[in-house]
Parts: sequence; C-alpha cells; structure tokens
Amino acid sequence: MRGRCHVLFLFLIVFPASVEVTWEETMPALHWESLKFALPSNHDPVSESCLNLKKNYCLLNYQFEVSQGDHEAMPADEWAFQVIVRPQFQDINWLSHSRSDKGGCCNYQSDQYKEYGQRMGLTPLEYMEKMTDYTTDNKHVNLIKAKFIPSLCVNIITEIGFGPGNLKVFGRITGHTFLLPILSLGEFVTIRKDDLQYHTKLTFGWFKENVMCFDNPWICGRKPPVQQVEDQLGALDIGLRRRRDVPDEPVPKSLLS
Repeated sequence: MRGRCHVLFLFLIVFPASVEVTWEETMPALHWESLKFALPSNHDPVSESCLNLKKNYCLLNYQFEVSQGDHEAMPADEWAFQVIVRPQFQDINWLSHSRSDKGGCCNYQSDQYKEYGQRMGLTPLEYMEKMTDYTTDNKHVNLIKAKFIPSLCVNIITEIGFGPGNLKVFGRITGHTFLLPILSLGEFVTIRKDDLQYHTKLTFGWFKENVMCFDNPWICGRKPPVQQVEDQLGALDIGLRRRRDVPDEPVPKSLLS
C-alpha cells in the first residue's frame, strides 16, 4: 500500500493531478443549507487555528444556497449581531480565527453573519438561531472539505457540514480514502469515498454526541463537570442541614471539604 502511495505521489509531482476538486453526490432534490464546522488538525489554516485553541471542533458558519428572507441590510445589523453573539460564542465554540479579534470575538463572527446571513435576508437574531439549532431533524452530512496527505496516502477531513441537500465534497483530493479526526475519542476513522454519505460516524447525531458535547455538555442536556460538583456539594449541604436539624442556613465550607 505504501509503495502504491509513493508511486502515486511521484506521479502527482510529474503530472500535478492533486488539484482543487469538487463533486456532488446525487440525491433526491432538496434545498441545500449547511451548519459547518472545522475539525482540528495542522493541515488547513482554520483547522490549525482550531487545534491551537485546544478545541475538538470549531463552529464556522451556516451556509445557504438561496435567499432565506426579506430582511434588508441595516447599518445597525453588525452592532446588534455582536450584542447577541458576544455572551454565547465561547459556549458554542464559535471562536474567531482572525488576528484582529482579541478574546475570540466578534469581527470574525460578524463577517460570517454578513456573508451568509444578512446577504441571504436574515436578521441577526434569525441567523443566530440557525447557528444554535442542534436538533438532528433533517441534518445529514452534506459538506466535506479535505486535503490529500501524501505521507499518509489519505484525504484528511478538515471541515464538515450537516443539513438537507446533496453532499458536496471539495479540496485538494486524491484517491478514495478519507480520514476523519476525532480528537475527543483519540480516533482517526478511515472512510471510503462511497461511504461518505452513509458512515455511522458521519451523522449529525453521532457528531453532536461524541464531538460537540465533549466540549459543551449542555448541548446534550448534560452539565459540565464543575457544575456537577457544585450540585453534589449543594445536595450534601442540604443533607447535612436535615441531619443536624438546624435552621436553613449554609453549612460552613469546612464541613464540605
């Protein structure tokens, strides 16, 4: 296998066939829209930024092919969007990949809104609702960006999107083998091109449970570890009060340590 890859790579050097590739799988006609994520790796600038931020995924944007509303752009849209996104961006891993943003917000997020939301007729609030809708209904993998890595002889997936519509695959791709990096599980899943639409680990439900909720447990209705500890201490506090039959006053922290 390695020998074949080396031969192929030599062929690519002589005949530069590893060029930008785009294809679309044929499915029943559906409108296309996609909730898009970056996967951390060092093989793409945005993916590398996500890796440096020590995240298991980074939310990128929500893309549409056709207009979604009749909202006309207003000068206050950018300000309003930043007011909405600033308290939430860390909780949904929507972090800035722009050096102009200090603290991770909010020029990058505003640019995404203007390009993919405002331009498509959505208000700031409507676009933010799309960015935070993590229900699994009508969300299948419909976007994959990948890059061929000659030393591994695979196309590593750097971006993935979920929603209705045909699967669109693009990037500098060679061959039929793709690699899905799942840092939260310490796994690298190998997927054949023909299985991209049907692989069990390329469903939004699986991605949400095993990747998104690893960073943000609230998405799956779970509490983060710190909150779980606080709840346990609170329950112990109540239990001690009842056993001591004392007025409803906080128990000294020394009793809880």
